[in-house]
Amino acid sequence: CDEAIERGRPYARTGPSVFLHEANVLFDTPEEAKQQLTESRISKVDAAFYSHWHPDHTMGRRVWESHHECISFTIKDKTTVYIPENVKPSFEERLDNWGHLKYLESSGYIEVKVIKDRQPIVIGDYEITPIKLAEDYVSAFWIREEDKTTLLVMDEHMGWAPDVEFMSPDLAILPMGILTICPWTKRRLVPEDHPLMKFEASFQDTLELIQILKPGKVVLLHIEESAQISFEKGKELSEMTSNELNVRVDFAFDQMKIDF
Repeated sequence: CDEAIERGRPYARTGPSVFLHEANVLFDTPEEAKQQLTESRISKVDAAFYSHWHPDHTMGRRVWESHHECISFTIKDKTTVYIPENVKPSFEERLDNWGHLKYLESSGYIEVKVIKDRQPIVIGDYEITPIKLAEDYVSAFWIREEDKTTLLVMDEHMGWAPDVEFMSPDLAILPMGILTICPWTKRRLVPEDHPLMKFEASFQDTLELIQILKPGKVVLLHIEESAQISFEKGKELSEMTSNELNVRVDFAFDQMKIDF
């Protein structure tokens, strides 16, 4: 929109990606991954996890070539890339995700590891566990640091019912979902029988998931352009949603830092 072009960040948004600073772990690489890391002054990524194959989560994977030292022609700071076993088949079938990652591995930029569903991976002080969702080509992640827990769902949470062990996280990071009804006017924005809604969760679905999860705090990401939720509107909707659900709900923006 014009406001995003004229005012830039945080009014302009890039693709869905999350970085765990204390462990140098990146989740997903959208097309703008290199830009995101550079502008956030992140120079080292020790590990990365992919949630699913969709291009808005993977097409920035060429960022791993930045490990190449141009003058000495050496590879520095190789990244370990974790692919949940249920995510791997679609990586092999779609967009040559798997072929590209294996090429980057053979070139020495990364090491690819396929991990089992619910297999905890320990990185520094953090334990990261992939969770297969109802859309079984997608994984969410349960992140634990001592007594603090985070549920990270990057996308595609339609139909997912969390097990009791993943309830009551201190922080839940979830996709916003498709805004089908305007929160202010209550006017329907997307017809109930729209084909998109056969496989996409709505904003209302996300609110219902929050009520089931009972998290201590919520951040909603993957805010679609079609929702027309500007930075200012996001703050307004945050207050409305927080009051409705009786839990703090914030809408993500580029370079947002989350402490809890």
